[in-house]
Amino acid sequence: MSTTRLDTSGIFEGLKLSSLSSQPTPVTSGVRLRPTGVEFRSSEALALWTEMSVELGAGTSAGTVSCTGVVVSCSGNRHLGFNVSLVFLNLSPQTQQHVDLLMMRQAL
Repeated sequence: MSTTRLDTSGIFEGLKLSSLSSQPTPVTSGVRLRPTGVEFRSSEALALWTEMSVELGAGTSAGTVSCTGVVVSCSGNRHLGFNVSLVFLNLSPQTQQHVDLLMMRQAL
């Protein structure tokens, strides 16, 4: 069993997502970083198994990290927005450490 808290600190305000075949996807709010991926709200529906590139950052002090992931869940509607779950693919040990650091900052 695990528990998480919705990020309200603004730490992921600059979250950038882009599909390998389209323009960047706007992230409206509700970012939750997980050890193996990220959950967020989007104003657009994303097709399952869409491969995306994600740039995570926690301000200038920690820098940013780029990850590749795949959409494993997208639910909601165009009026209220969509909840998207993205699982990271092939994270290097250094990238995983950076994600872990960002998760620790999110928990504060």
